Amino acid sequence: MTITFGPPLTGRGAPLWLPGSGLARRRLRNGAGARLADAVAGLATRDAMRTPPATLPSWWSVAEFVRHFGGGVDRDELYVLIGPNGRPEGVLNLRALAGVRPRRRATTRLAWARHATSLLRVTPTYPLPELALRLPSRGGVAVVVESGRVDATVSCADIRAVAGRAGTHPSGSTGDATASERQ
Repeated sequence: MTITFGPPLTGRGAPLWLPGSGLARRRLRNGAGARLADAVAGLATRDAMRTPPATLPSWWSVAEFVRHFGGGVDRDELYVLIGPNGRPEGVLNLRALAGVRPRRRATTRLAWARHATSLLRVTPTYPLPELALRLPSRGGVAVVVESGRVDATVSCADIRAVAGRAGTHPSGSTGDATASERQ
């Protein structure tokens, strides 16, 4: 049985498949991503924003980061990397820095150590259900930008928390009380 998901790009040897040919989107719509999107229907990104974001210059070395912050940072804290032009270039956390060998910390820039996925930039009014569908394939974090300024970050965990506060769990079930009973 052969299953195809889109037209192949033929090259020399085996056929190549374009990323984003619909497979990832179908998996999300059929799975947890769709349930999460349904749970936050009608909400905007501003409802899940984590503010204020911590920002760092992308040209800093890992050694400069360690010297400046030492051990006083949360392992899961997200840092938005800002480029020389003032625009967000990426997102990083300590897990991304853990892979940098100590002898390379002085020469490895934060921009090189960041998540490899392309940065997802959204506005505060961007529909939260659409963001819930896009985040897993884009590294799990979006940067909220308004008027050219970084306002916040939003992760899948932030969206799940909003769904939980709304009384609907991403699994599709509701809690022990309905939303009208809680009010």
